[in-house]
Amino acid sequence: MLPYHPFAASRYEALGKENRLPSADAVPDNNALEQAVATLRGYGLTAVNGAADD
Repeated sequence: MLPYHPFAASRYEALGKENRLPSADAVPDNNALEQAVATLRGYGLTAVNGAADD
């Protein structure tokens, strides 16, 4: 899991393309990512927190 970020939004604008990605007012913190990873693992999926500091 990696947190969503709006870094590419300016690329769409520069290319004159419509940005159809959802807007992100808040980037999820490490705890939210860990909860998402735990949920996916609970379904038997392999998941890691790519934003973790370890």
